[in-house]
Amino acid sequence: MRGEREIGRLTLNTKESQFTVHCDALATYTSWCGTRSTEVKLLSVAGPATSIKAIGAALHTGGKSVYFTARDCGDIREYDKYRPDGKWEVYRTHLGCNTYHLVGWSKDEGFLATVSREALRRELVSSRLTTPLLTTADWIDYLIQRLKEARRWTEYKCFGCCCAGVLLDDTALDEIVTAGVRSGELSFT
Repeated sequence: MRGEREIGRLTLNTKESQFTVHCDALATYTSWCGTRSTEVKLLSVAGPATSIKAIGAALHTGGKSVYFTARDCGDIREYDKYRPDGKWEVYRTHLGCNTYHLVGWSKDEGFLATVSREALRRELVSSRLTTPLLTTADWIDYLIQRLKEARRWTEYKCFGCCCAGVLLDDTALDEIVTAGVRSGELSFT
């Protein structure tokens, strides 16, 4: 039926317990720095109060004994979550009849909860980056293209959302902007 969202299942697994909830958005990222490490970057789930509270706590505390498995979430099958730092923004709301909704996303530097010009613009003008630049559509399109070419832009594996990560610091951004200005592809006018 047109307009209906797909709903998957997400299970929180810990040493002591297991909680399964409905999932309508999920983003994951796998890195291969010596060993395989897969992280949850964004999730939107609904279920009983106890399950939602347990998931919120797990996101804030993380640890190697905490992992999630996904079922019927598009291409995402199963993944581990290793977030000992607990850097998450989490919101819960009561939907009624002992059902709660939780949406949470990583507070990692460079995390874009949506892939858009505006999301990248907000990241580029954040207080952590000091490179002078214009945030016109031409500049943003140029920067996205160069970030992808430099492998500093990663689109995550997603279900019900579209997220990305930008690996960027002042030095890298300075180099990209300088090259664009020198080549004439970027202009301050």
